[in-house]
Formats: sequence, structure tokens, C-alpha cells
Amino acid sequence: MGAMLRDRMARGDLPEPLFKADMDRFLVYDRDRALFGLPPRQNSEKGATQP
Repeated sequence: MGAMLRDRMARGDLPEPLFKADMDRFLVYDRDRALFGLPPRQNSEKGATQP
């Protein structure tokens, strides 16, 4: 799924700022956030749950 979304951003089908703002809200694990160039969250790997 990540590759598909990155491809859509690269083609201009999905505005990157809008996408990254949404991903920043929903991705809680550092390893997932890193795929999209988002900074790590504190304590994200310990007991994190999806909002």
C-alpha cells in the first residue's frame, strides 16, 4: 500500500502535503512513519494504539 501511495504522490495524483498531514495523524509506529518521511513519535513502539 505504501508503494502505491508514494507512486500516486510522485505522479501528482495525491497532493503530498495533504497526504503527509493525514499520515501524521494516523501512523503511530516509527517504522511506519519512516516510510513516509515523518519524524518519530515519542514512545510510539510501546503500547501504541491507532487513534
